[in-house]
Amino acid sequence: MLGIPVHTLLGGARRARVRVYASGFLYQEGRHPAEVWPAEAVDLVERGFRSLKLRIGGYPAEEELPLLARLREDLPADVTLMVDAWGSYDAVTAERVGRRLGELGVAWFEEPCPALPAGLADRLEVPIAGGEMGRTATELVDLIDSGALDVVQPDAAICGGLGAAQIVGVAAARRGVRCVPHTWNGAVMAAATLHLAAALPLAARTGDGTAGPLLEYDTSENPFMCDVVVDPPRLVDGCFTVPDSPGLGVELDERALDRFVVDRYTCP
Repeated sequence: MLGIPVHTLLGGARRARVRVYASGFLYQEGRHPAEVWPAEAVDLVERGFRSLKLRIGGYPAEEELPLLARLREDLPADVTLMVDAWGSYDAVTAERVGRRLGELGVAWFEEPCPALPAGLADRLEVPIAGGEMGRTATELVDLIDSGALDVVQPDAAICGGLGAAQIVGVAAARRGVRCVPHTWNGAVMAAATLHLAAALPLAARTGDGTAGPLLEYDTSENPFMCDVVVDPPRLVDGCFTVPDSPGLGVELDERALDRFVVDRYTCP
């Protein structure tokens, strides 16, 4: 045991705090976004989140874009909005939606199509984000070099680990492309990604607090985000403090984990 935080193994933290964005707004069966988005947005802002990511594309753009515009108008100006289309659009629709998102000042348009159309990022004002399913650092660096992305989103659980994701982040910074690591569905990966985000270089020397790496935080009804750790991280001014304790800086609650055990395997 080295007794050092994971970010030290990645070269050391470049920042003491990382801004967190709420990754929620999942579709609910039988409920239209008009019934869900406003109340969820208010709740997340009241909980301290200053950046929110919505899912779009489950309903026609003509229904969702006016709702998004109203939400943007109603929320405080310092609350950042991003959208994730989950590859829902064809190329023509993605470009039309992207132009409107640019007008609304959306921070990024994630995975607009199953495969990103050539030149889409150059034609739109809204930044194009993607790459969460990249399986290797090489694959993701090639994607950056193709010019398809303004924001690359390596997931350490998919692309080969924290070291591979860091390689992507360093390559992105050298090319002036922003890196915002993807993570989802668990407190352990969120903790690991916090260390990664703390260690990543910036793609630009200037910019406000939203220009650096962000931490994605699953705000759906997921007990593996908060219920299985002893002392979950707390938002302060929309950020998590980067821990200096050994390892990932979180302690699993073994008794809480027992509630989710389906079967136990005993080695012979």
